[in-house]
Amino acid sequence: MIFHRINIPTVTNTIGEPGKQDSTQNSSDHIQQKQTDENKELNITLEQAKDIALQKAGVSEQVYFKEAKLDFEDGRWKYEIEFMQDNVEYEAEIDAQTGVFYKWKIDRD
Repeated sequence: MIFHRINIPTVTNTIGEPGKQDSTQNSSDHIQQKQTDENKELNITLEQAKDIALQKAGVSEQVYFKEAKLDFEDGRWKYEIEFMQDNVEYEAEIDAQTGVFYKWKIDRD
């Protein structure tokens, strides 16, 4: 199940009130654009993103995934993936459209 956060701006002025600008149109345009961005078709599945991360780490066996999820943040879809092998923890953020890494971190204990 995927949850999305949508911020709905409040309108503080009255439509048609003399001397005040109507912000209703800008608010609805922003919400419509965000919904359009969130409904884009993804080119990469979660399983493919996990495979991409494993390939970059050079590991394939006995891996424990701490987290692997799809997230919409800053106007883009990305996969957040954390996994461990032996005592090494890997953390990745991968673009769900292109497969490009936004973040790659290795923590050796």
